[in-house]
Amino acid sequence: MSILKQQLNDFSQTVRGQYELSEKGFDGQGAAIYKELFINNFNSLISSCFPILRSILPRELWHSLVKEIFTKVKLQKTIFYQISFELVSYLEHNPLVDYPFAFDLAHYEWLELEIELRANEINFNSFEPNLDVLNYSWRLSSCAVIKLYKYDVHNIGPNYQPKKEINTCLIVYKNNDQVQFIKVSDQSYQLLQCVFSETLSAKEIIINLCLLYPNLNQSQLLDETKKLISMLYQEQVILLE
Repeated sequence: MSILKQQLNDFSQTVRGQYELSEKGFDGQGAAIYKELFINNFNSLISSCFPILRSILPRELWHSLVKEIFTKVKLQKTIFYQISFELVSYLEHNPLVDYPFAFDLAHYEWLELEIELRANEINFNSFEPNLDVLNYSWRLSSCAVIKLYKYDVHNIGPNYQPKKEINTCLIVYKNNDQVQFIKVSDQSYQLLQCVFSETLSAKEIIINLCLLYPNLNQSQLLDETKKLISMLYQEQVILLE
C-alpha cells in the first residue's frame, strides 16, 4: 500500500473514531470539521430512503443512529440503497425500546426502494383472462417480494405508531414502474409459500394439503386460491413457471 493511500485510510478511520487523533498525528480541529461534513453527507444519503421513519423518530435519536452507524459499522457497499440497508441491519440487532416497530418499518421502506430499482421482469407472460390458473405452477416475479412483518408497516406514520405486534403479510411489487403492495392473509401467505416452492400445479398442491389436513375444505380452498392467483397474475406479481 502506498504511503498516500495509507494516510488516507488512517485519516478516514480517525474521522470515524477508529483511532485517537494523537495516535495518527492529525489536527483535531481539521478532523472534527471533516467528521461533521461526512456525517452530514451520510445523513443526507440515508434520510431520503426512510422518510416515514425519519418523520417519526425524534431528531436527536435519528442523528444518534446516523452517528452510531457511521462511526461503528464497517461500510463496504458503494450503491446508496445498499449503504442505507446498514440502518435496517443495525435496527434489527439494536431494537429501539420506545419504537419497537422501527426495524420492520425501515425494512419496508428500504424494500420499496430496492424493488423500484430492480430491472423489469423480462420473461413476463401476457395476461390471459380465460387461463385455468389452478392447473399451472407459478413463480414470484423478480420484481416482487412476499414478506411477513410483525407490524402493519403500511399503516405506520406520524399519526399512527402501533403499540402491539400485528402480524402483517405484504407482497411488495413493481408494475408499470410503480411500486405497490398487496396485503394477504396468513393462510394465503402459507399457501403461496407452498406454491412458489413446488413444481406442482396449484390444484395439485391444494389436493395434497387437504390430504394432509382433512379439516380443510377443499372446494372452498380451491375457489379462494383461484381468486388469489388470478389477481396476482393480472397484477404481474406471479408468472407461469
